[in-house]
Amino acid sequence: MKDIAKYSRWFVAACLLASAPMFTACDDDDEIVVEVPPFNLDATAVSVVWNESEAVVNFSASENWSATTDASWVQLTPEKGEFGKHRLFMTFEHNDYLSPRQATVTVKCGEGVQNILVTQGGCTDAASVLSVSTSVETGTTDFSAGSLSLSSYTKEIEGNMGMTYDEFIQGIGNDGDIDFYIINDGEWNLASSAGTRCSAWLNADMENVGWKDGTYPDNAIYVETWAEDGEVAIGRGVDIPDNAEFDVEFAYANADKSRYIIFKVNILCPTYEPVVDVVCDGNKAVVNMEIVDAAYAPTLIKFDALADALQAGISLDVEGFVSAVTSDRDTAPVVMYMIDQATGNWDMDSNYTANGIGYWLDDKYLPTGWTGSYPSNTFYIETSEDGIYIGRSNDVPSGPYTLKFVYALRTNVTKYVEIEANIDCF
Repeated sequence: MKDIAKYSRWFVAACLLASAPMFTACDDDDEIVVEVPPFNLDATAVSVVWNESEAVVNFSASENWSATTDASWVQLTPEKGEFGKHRLFMTFEHNDYLSPRQATVTVKCGEGVQNILVTQGGCTDAASVLSVSTSVETGTTDFSAGSLSLSSYTKEIEGNMGMTYDEFIQGIGNDGDIDFYIINDGEWNLASSAGTRCSAWLNADMENVGWKDGTYPDNAIYVETWAEDGEVAIGRGVDIPDNAEFDVEFAYANADKSRYIIFKVNILCPTYEPVVDVVCDGNKAVVNMEIVDAAYAPTLIKFDALADALQAGISLDVEGFVSAVTSDRDTAPVVMYMIDQATGNWDMDSNYTANGIGYWLDDKYLPTGWTGSYPSNTFYIETSEDGIYIGRSNDVPSGPYTLKFVYALRTNVTKYVEIEANIDCF
């Protein structure tokens, strides 16, 4: 019994010593320094799946503490506290990318610092994987294009492809190993049918059909990846309907399609709206205008823009002028004459050769008959109730041109309006 009591006393003393703060060696003034044991976390690494929302870490703090994170997709509750036992709740946004991601949660207590590494798995639900949804507007002319800057989608690219943006750009180049697909009705079609390795010519149903003749509906839209520029060009074919819209879906993917980025693009092909600027000075109107590079497609000069010149030259308002030029052209009270630009004289002898009060013009911009080819036909001028239509013939080269003509009163040609049309064909 005596020995047992002795050993019991030693055991109790040892327990008390173990539970007490640790005393260190004395300093020069023989002061006793107490070491406070560090705070303890029950986990320094946490792994969750892509759609898991919460995890909890338990810890004890010997004094005031705070917690922070380096990731916006992790929220902490609470973010600080005092001495005692605590539960740190971590809530997570769903990871809508294919690649896993990591965050660091840092807990500070006094001078102590401990980190918790959080790993969230990549999305395993194909329907939830984040894609890029955007829009592009092409130009107004045949084969004109708009573009997407791939660097604008660096976060989506890196999050889904599991590589850096620069590695992705290298992979989509003509010597790269990332493939390009057109997605139509859920089916992935490997595509390389336009000007680059990652490209496609699409028909009006947005199917990858390759080059036909460039004309709608067999060829409606092309998509070309230009890796060296970091851009995707999306352009139109020929004879696209006015203000047509298309929705195309395409993807870049690695060899086994375990990593991919999908683009869903709304494409607008706007109708050509040519520039028409009119300046009236007395009875003269100077018109600066554009004509698109398409045979017979006209540009309209509206009579409203000529109102001041009409009033000054022939004392007619727009309504009166429209009435005059839309009656029987052989007896109409207003006539049209072309101006010979070599002499400045009016050609008052030629008959009308286009619709209404109007002419087909030769390469000297004087009246001629219909031939249908350049240079015997260059432009045509037609007067209608909407205004003056000016269009080009086949194969007219791009460049600046000037046409000069007058509208005069049939019974008094001293009352007239002169039109100078400066045309930019492109």
